[in-house]
This record gives sequence, C-alpha cells and structure tokens, in this order.
Amino acid sequence: HWLGGMGIIVLFVAILPQFAVAGRQMFFAEAPGPTEEKVTPRITQTAKALWAIYTILTLAEIVLLCLAGMPLFDAVCNSFATLAAGGFSPHPQSIMGYQSNTITWIVTLFMFLAGGNFALQYRVLFQRNFRALLHNEEFRFYIFIVVVMSLLLCLTLMHTGAVHLTDGLRDGFFQIVSILTSTGFASTDFALWAVPAQTILFTVMLVGACAGSAGGGVKVVRVLFGLKYLKREIAQVVHPKAVLPIKIDRVTVPEEVQRQILGSYHVTDAGSFYSADDQWVTPANPTDTAATGALQPPYYLTMEVPGTDEPAFTIYSTYIPNATAASSREVLTGYLTANGDAGEDYGKLTLLTLTSQSVAGPGQV
Repeated sequence: HWLGGMGIIVLFVAILPQFAVAGRQMFFAEAPGPTEEKVTPRITQTAKALWAIYTILTLAEIVLLCLAGMPLFDAVCNSFATLAAGGFSPHPQSIMGYQSNTITWIVTLFMFLAGGNFALQYRVLFQRNFRALLHNEEFRFYIFIVVVMSLLLCLTLMHTGAVHLTDGLRDGFFQIVSILTSTGFASTDFALWAVPAQTILFTVMLVGACAGSAGGGVKVVRVLFGLKYLKREIAQVVHPKAVLPIKIDRVTVPEEVQRQILGSYHVTDAGSFYSADDQWVTPANPTDTAATGALQPPYYLTMEVPGTDEPAFTIYSTYIPNATAASSREVLTGYLTANGDAGEDYGKLTLLTLTSQSVAGPGQV
C-alpha cells in the first residue's frame, strides 16, 4: 500500500543502480505529470530525493498521531494510507472512529501534503527554496481549490443544519482534501449529507491532486491548463490573428504537451474516457530507426481540406488510438490541420475525424 504511493518502480530506480539504464522511462511512468520534472541532475538521485521526503513525512505523521493518542499500530497503518493516498484504515469507521479532532486535523494536513508535488516539497525542505511555493501556479491553485471548496462545503453543511461552525470547518476541510486527493478517508458519514454538500464532493473528485504527488485524478495542473486553454480560445475569438501562448509558471507549454493533454480529455462518452478506447496520441516517428522514442512531427501539405473550395498550404498533425487501449491499432483516427496561406483563414484550425478504422497508419502516409 505505502510502496505504491510513490511507485514501486521509482523505488527500484532509487535502490537498484542496475535499473538505471531504463530508469528514465520507468521513473516518469510512475510520476505522472504534463512535463518531466527532476530535482537533481541524475534520475536515480531524483528518485532517492523523492523517497526521502516521502519517508520523512510518513515518520512525522506517525509521531504526531501517537502524540495525539492513537495506538502505534494504527498510527503506522493510517500514516502509510495517508501518504500513499490510499485511505485504508485499520479502524472500521475510518478516521471518524477515533473521535479526536486533533487526529482529524493531523490527517487532514498530511493528506494535503500527500496531494502536493513531492518535488516541490523537496525544494522547500532540503534546498531551502521557500519562494518555490509562491511561484508554483499549480500549488497556488491547489490551495485555492482546497480553501474555497472547504469553506463552501462548511457553509452548505451549516445551512442545512447538519453541523455547527467548528465541526463544519473540520469535516469540510477533511472531506474536501480526502476526496480531492483520492485518499478516501472519512471523518463523518457524508452519505447522510444533503445533495448540495455531496455535489461539492463530487465536483472536487473530478479535479484530483497535484502532478508528482501520490494522489490520483486528472491532476490540478491539467485543470489549470484547461482553464488557460479556454481563456486563450475566447481571446482568439476577439483577436483571431493574435499569438497567445499558454504559460504555466511563466514557461510556455510546448505544443506537443498541449496535444498530449487535449488528446486525453477530448472524449464526450464516459465509458470511452475510462477505457481509453477513444483517446488519441501522437504516433511514433516511423523514420526513428534508432528507437529513441521520438514522436512524429507535424508536416506540410498543399491540399484541399474538406469543407474548403481550393487547395491551401497546410500543416498537419496526425493521431492514432491510444497505445494502451485494448482495441488500439496503428491506424489513423484524425488530423489536426492549420491553414498556412495568407488571408482571413490564416491559422484556422480544422479537426478531421476518420470514422473508418481501416486507414493506414502514419508509417504508410
């Protein structure tokens, strides 16, 4: 349970140097995020650094829970479950069963830390880079979501007469952090709450924790990117020729990263989303004979795009089904085109979806 919180493969990379050959790919497979983030020059050192902060936080919670009156065995188990964002408690009533406000607030704090970026926490604690907290947009947005939604939940509970202010703040912050980070601990039986309060919990469940954390979900940084993307699209309705890059932490998000994020969340059917049957990815470069993992870059064509009257100079990006989907094949699922001719349609994006699954893949295009 606890090992899976940071990723067992990351542990292997940290303690078994012979795995360092493929360590980079394994590390980032277990530390999901829209960009690669390292806190030390070597990937093995980064894995060790992340496990160090993970272990220190776990030990700190064990000590605090014991001081708050929780038995040692329960403190160890609950701490493992908290930092791993797994939520398995030895008590049948979860954290609610200990009937202690102190224990509830301690678990709330460490669930919050477990949902934060461990690389960011490493910089703060070990590199004394306290400004990193203020400069990190995802962490600021994470705090904003927790505070606003917790207070909103507290007010909702008080309005429905379920709790008083003190209990409302406790249960509000605890359950918002628990659901947001996908931990699943309970400080009360929220199944008895009114529908508005349950709706708030359902809403934060769709967001998830920060990238590079033990929590699950879509990730806060992807939600932040989505909001920035929508803001840019609205701005380009007014200024269609404006070049408006999307920036996170004052760094422009590369177009390739944008395509990967949007390719994961463009589906409208819930079943297709969770099975990844309709998820698109950028194909591997068919000319990459060295197997470096390079993706196929966009290419240029002069052709008549469907829905237009004459050929135009156009840049194309191709997409294939997600390689992890059970039904995936090396066939084309769609094109994203951008008009490159001077005129009123310059920069116009067109998405071409191929309904047939028999179109040859990028290697034959």
